[in-house]
Amino acid sequence: EVFDAREPHVPGGCIAQAWSVSEVLRAWTRTA
Repeated sequence: EVFDAREPHVPGGCIAQAWSVSEVLRAWTRTA
């Protein structure tokens, strides 16, 4: 979803998917 499967593996897609955002929030609450 984030990188193409073929060369040159161009990045794309959504960087703020739900699990990415929730993991940042989870880590932030554990360190706060």
